Parts: sequence; structure tokens; C-alpha cells
Amino acid sequence: MPSRTTRRLVPVGARRVAGTEEAEYTVEVRNPGKTVAGSQAGFDVVLSIDGVALPATTVNGLAPGDRRRLTFRGPRCRPGDGSVTAVVDPDNRVDEADETDNSIAVPCPARPGQQ
Repeated sequence: MPSRTTRRLVPVGARRVAGTEEAEYTVEVRNPGKTVAGSQAGFDVVLSIDGVALPATTVNGLAPGDRRRLTFRGPRCRPGDGSVTAVVDPDNRVDEADETDNSIAVPCPARPGQQ
């Protein structure tokens, strides 16, 4: 029987990396489902800054009720008109009841570190 899980994405924040044109972005992946998400092949999480995807991070298993914070380092987004988008399981490797809650997009913070 295929697993039926959901994963929720929560933007946690961004902070400027001193002396660079980069920032660190943190998202939290949650599994409110009743089975382990990605127990066999894992699943990827991809973060895009102003439409440019950063390298994916693989999550190998997320137990029911668990959450995991992931940090990505990339270019600073453009305040005012830029956005940060996170997508979990972009290849739909995990069979789940609701495939529509796998992404979130938020506007760039006015200044990294404020969110």
C-alpha cells in the first residue's frame, strides 16, 4: 500500500552573509501525515531565489509529526519585487494524499534578517 503523507513548508527566514552578496535562507519541512515521508528514496527540496533554483537538498525520511529545518545559501533576493520559492518533492517521488501543498512562495524580506 503506498504511503499517504503530506509535507508542509514553512518559511523561517533569511539572513545576510557578511562580506558577500549572498544570504542564507531557512525553510522548515513538516510531516503532519501518518506515515514516514520519503523512507525509501527520500525527497528533494529546492529553493529558488528570484526564479533561479539553488542545488536541491535531499531529505531521507521524515517521520510522522517530525520537522526538519533546511538552510540554503544563495544570492540575496531583490527587496520589493523579488521572491523566494521553496518546492518539496518536485519529482513527486512520495505518494501522498494532497500534492497541492508542496510549494510556497514569499516576497523577499525588506532586509535579510528581518524575517
